[in-house]
Order: sequence, then C-alpha cells, then structure tokens
Amino acid sequence: MESKALFYGKILVVCLLVHFSLLASAGDMKVLIEIADKDDLRALARLDVSVEAYYEGAVLGRISPFTRELLLEAGYSVTVAVEDVNLIEGGLPDRADIQDYHSYFEMVDAMQAVVSDYPDIATLHVIGKSVKNRDIIAVKISDHPQLDESEPEILFDAATHGDEWSSFEVAIALVHHLTRQYGSDAEVTRLVDNREIWIVPMVNPDGVVSVTRENANRVDCNRDFGYMWDAWGGSTAPFSQPETRAIGELAFGNQFAMTTSFHGGTVKLVYAWSFTESSTVDTDQYRALGKGYGELADMSSGQASSLMNVICGSSKDAHYGALGTLAWTVELTRDKIPPYSYIPQVCQRNVAAAQHLIAKSGQGLFAAVTSATSGLPVAAVIELDDPRWMAYADPVYGDLHRYLQPGTYNVTVWANGYQRRQLNGVQVLTDQQSDISLQLQPETDPMIYAYKMMYNAKRDPQDSTTSTIDLLGPPDGTGFSLGWGGFVVVDMGPHLPVFDHPGEDITVYESSGQNRSFELLAANHHWGPWTSLGYGQGTCGFDLADAGLTEAQYLKISDGSHTQPHGIPKDSGYSLDAIEAAPAPDLDIDGDTDADTDADSDADSDSDSDTDADADSDTDSDGDVDSDSDGDADGDADGDADGDADGDADGDADGDADGDGDGDSDDDEDGDDDGFGEGGCGCRVVRAKPRRLLFGLAWPLPSIYLK
Repeated sequence: MESKALFYGKILVVCLLVHFSLLASAGDMKVLIEIADKDDLRALARLDVSVEAYYEGAVLGRISPFTRELLLEAGYSVTVAVEDVNLIEGGLPDRADIQDYHSYFEMVDAMQAVVSDYPDIATLHVIGKSVKNRDIIAVKISDHPQLDESEPEILFDAATHGDEWSSFEVAIALVHHLTRQYGSDAEVTRLVDNREIWIVPMVNPDGVVSVTRENANRVDCNRDFGYMWDAWGGSTAPFSQPETRAIGELAFGNQFAMTTSFHGGTVKLVYAWSFTESSTVDTDQYRALGKGYGELADMSSGQASSLMNVICGSSKDAHYGALGTLAWTVELTRDKIPPYSYIPQVCQRNVAAAQHLIAKSGQGLFAAVTSATSGLPVAAVIELDDPRWMAYADPVYGDLHRYLQPGTYNVTVWANGYQRRQLNGVQVLTDQQSDISLQLQPETDPMIYAYKMMYNAKRDPQDSTTSTIDLLGPPDGTGFSLGWGGFVVVDMGPHLPVFDHPGEDITVYESSGQNRSFELLAANHHWGPWTSLGYGQGTCGFDLADAGLTEAQYLKISDGSHTQPHGIPKDSGYSLDAIEAAPAPDLDIDGDTDADTDADSDADSDSDSDTDADADSDTDSDGDVDSDSDGDADGDADGDADGDADGDADGDADGDADGDGDGDSDDDEDGDDDGFGEGGCGCRVVRAKPRRLLFGLAWPLPSIYLK
C-alpha cells in the first residue's frame, strides 16, 4: 500500500489542478491595483497585468483570476471593478445613440465613397489584414495621391484599442473635412496640395467589432510595437501582430514627419517617451506642438510616461525611437464610448487641431539629397547636433522634411558610399522650411554602415539612457546597449546591401571594451527568416559565406546573455558601436555595377538591364525575363518571382511568405551553436546549425518577478 503522505500528496495535486482549471476557465477581470510608485508597474507587467489607465497610487488593469491570486499573495491591494469582462465585451452600452457610431462596414463604405467622390485627391489602400482577415484600410489625401511627391508626409491612425470608439469618429471626420473643404477653404486646399496625409481609421478592426481593447489574439496592440519592446500586454515579439505590422510597414515605406494616434479614456496629448521617464532630445519640439494642439482642442499635453503611465511597445516610441518621426497619442474623451451627442464637438476641436499639425509639418528643414555624379536621389541620413537625433531622406525621391522650432542648427548629412557634408548655422524660421538641398560626392573606397534601426527588444528598458543614433554610421566610441538578452535589427541601406567577398564581410564594433558576447544574424527582409552567421565577442568579423549567403540587407545583433548575471545592471549587455561592411566589389556609388550614370547594370542609357532600347530586360513586352504574361520572372503564372506556384514570394510552396516551408508567416530563427571556429580578428566565433526559438524570440520570455 502507498503511504499516507503519498496518498494525501496526490489529493493535493488533484485539488490544485482543479483550482487552476477553474481559474483558467473564468474570464478576465478589470481591477484597481494600489501601487507605491511607478516602479511597481514593472512587476505588474511581469505578472501579465494589462494596464489600461494610471492614477496617482493605483492602476486600472485587466488580469486573469490566476494573476489576481498572485497579486494578492504578493501583498497588493486588488479591488475588482468588473468580475468577468467576457460578460460585457462584445456588448455595448444600453443607449439608443450607439447606432450613430460607424460600424466597421459603415466606415469602409464611407471611405470608399470618399475616394469615389474625390478621386483627384484621395486614394484607398489596404495596408494589411487583421487577425480575423478584415481589411485594415488607409486613405491617402493629396493633390496627386497616386504619386509619391517631394512633400511632407503625416500619418493619423485610430482604434488601436478597439473599445475606444471616439478615436475612429475623429479620424473619419478628418477625412471628410479635408476632402469636402478642398477647393473652397483656402488653407485646406493649400495643405492638401502640399502634403501627403495618410489616415487609418481603424487599426484594430477586430477589436472594434468585438468592442475589446485587444485584438482577436488578445494582445494589446499598443504594447506590440518594436522600440524598447519588453513583452507587455500579451505581446510575444516586436510587431508580432498583423495590425501592428501593417502600421509598421506603412511607416517603413514612408518618411513621416509626424504621426498622431487617436485614443480614448482621458483627455490629453502625450508624446514620447512612453518606456522611460527620461526626456527625449526633442522636448522643445514636442512642447511647442503639444501646446498648439492643446489650445485648439482644449487639452493639456506632456510626456506620456509622466502624464499617464510607463509602458513598453507603444507606437509613438517606435515611430520616434527607430525612425526619427515626431509622434504622440491624442486621448480624446474620458469615456471610451461617450454619448454620441458629445462626438460632433470632439471632432470639431480635434479636426482643427489636426489641421494645425498638418500645417506645422512644413516648418523646419527641407532637403533634396542627390548624387553629385548621377543626379539620382540618395538614401541619406540627416543628423542634428542639438537635438541629437536623426531623420531620413526618401530613398526613391531623396526628399526630407523635419519639423524644428525656430532657431539655428548644425546638420550633418551622410549616406553609405558618399562623403559626409556638414552644414553649420542653418536658420529655421516660423512656418517656413529652410532648404538645405545638396549633392553628395562619392567615396573613393566606400564602406557601408548601419543606416536605420528597424526594431529592438530590451528587458526592463525604463532606466535605459542608450540612444538609437549611437549605433548608426561609422564607429565613434559611442554605443547602443542591447541590454542583457536583448536584440536590435538594423537596415544596412536600401541600395547597397552587404555582399560576400573573400574573407570577412562584416565587422561588428563594441563600444564598451568589455568583450561581451553576441550573435549576428542576417536576412533580406526585416522580418526574416534569419540565418545565423555565428557568435562573437567584443569587436569581431564575420563571413557571409560561412552561412551560405551571398548578400544581406538586414542584420540582427542579439546579446549573448540569456540570463542576467548576478549584480550586473540591466542596462548592460552588448554595447553596439557600429556595423561595417563592404558593398559589391564592382559596385559604383549609384548602386549599379557598370560605368554609366543610370541605375542598371548595362552600358546603355535606359533604366533596364539589357542592351536594347525598351524598358524591360527581355524581348517581349511584359517587363520580365520569361515567356509568360504574369509580370514575374520565374516562368509560372502566380505573379511572384520565386519559382513555385503558391502565390507568395518566398520560394517554397506552402502558401506563406516566410520561406521556411511550415505554412505560416512567423519569424522563427535558424542557427544554434555547435562547432567552433576562429574569426579573422582573433576572437572566437561560434558557427551555428539550424534551430527554432519559441515565438521567434532571440531570448526567453521574461520570467515573473515580484517587488
């Protein structure tokens, strides 16, 4: 017979399993949690508390019953506001005026009507699909909306949280205002003629339909963006959700001078940073723009982490931190779905304030950056001395627009393959753009460097003082701290990818001199799939050929520490100074491999890659080099160029676009450490075999910890 201790132990296990099963089956609840200070927010995030609002001494959050048990055991005071949110989500306030709000389908119909009624100034774009396959649509408003012109670009979006309905009503009202007043209102006409305005009324359409804050995967989209990402709000990786990827791709493909995200739940404009209480270097710009908006919309403004709460993975931080775009959230109404009678005045105030921002996007710097030898546009980086931050010229058209307060500025302009230019004493006047257009001379022996951050992940970044600009360009002794177990993805430049040469192709520079370990991965798309080039320490070289690669545009640097060493500050980890690589051996500075001044690889004066006088590279008229008529070059009829017939462009036949053959589009990684080799710089490089990490993460999900 089994002992009594074993028998009662089995009973205890069964009781615990039943207890946790009941907790898991119950719906989430909304609770008020008392906290001592904002440091407690970090502990709450680790306990999977989705913070919706921050008050002095307390937060309103969404938690599971199991999390409530953990909070109580940890000594927190938890007051239940809503016992089971499943009983109220998917429903609406019991008011007759709810029908006056736009439904998702009514919004789509309204936007389609706009582009039908105003085809000369408005176009409709599907920028992505939601979890439940609903279209995420954007309206572009400009005098030539089908074209990308040399004009300031500005983005407005709404309903990132699906239960904040006042947000999409303001976005829709802004679309109607700009189109209906065009031609009759002189200021609206001027702005539409001289701006490119993008408006996304419903970022999270599934949440709008179900009246939930989160998307259909129960992820808070405003914790899923990719700057100082830290696994808040149910997010499993930077840009893990289709809704945030849609906004991310829109931002990566444009050079927005400003972005505004409409929300609801309080009334104020809050700007970056959200992840830390430290101020950005652009505080003067933010304060001026926030003051102007607030005066028109009757609201206060300030830094998000101070006026509201510290959060990681917000859209404003991603736009500003990675891309240099001035970004903020506008909280429109204290009630997320206020009585509809209140909506017209909310729209009137905020549309006027939004128009003010559109006008201000034309104040500051303008630059058209071109090559001195070919006259072609150059993908340039503009760095300011004070504020020490970056902005980007359009890689296709070469134009840049950067808002600045009136004053005098020193500006550095650089691009891979070109000599730097320094412009001192640039004057900026109120409501004017200072034109600093210039041509860049080619480098004799060009090297290429990290040109842009795409996204990063960092554990507990709240106390971080690291700066994106420190990892860009040549090594200079300053570094971007990855944090222990963190990573960063960088773009080496749209025109000059890293090519394989004899010997080492890439050198990764450490700034700290502490000889910390890291892993280097490469890809030709910013989402991957990633191929590991191996592990290194300190400053170290890598060869693409060791991983079977011939070229790569995107590099991912992951800190080699997967657990925090005892007593080591969280802001440690690998400190990335720079990434240096050589372009193709016969590449000229205009991005081709011939000796003429066009952008192809032949010796004629047209822009294709053959030697005849038409605009393709074969002898038929469909623009590809095969014999079918689908416009690709692989000989099948699916419209892509990967050689399979599944309709995507990844080279396998599984119907996804990630190239791994597993039937999904995730960001899983290859590359594990097995076998050792020596890098040419004398450091140890660990070569890698394929592996797959949980959710495609480069480091384990954060462990739960309590204060």
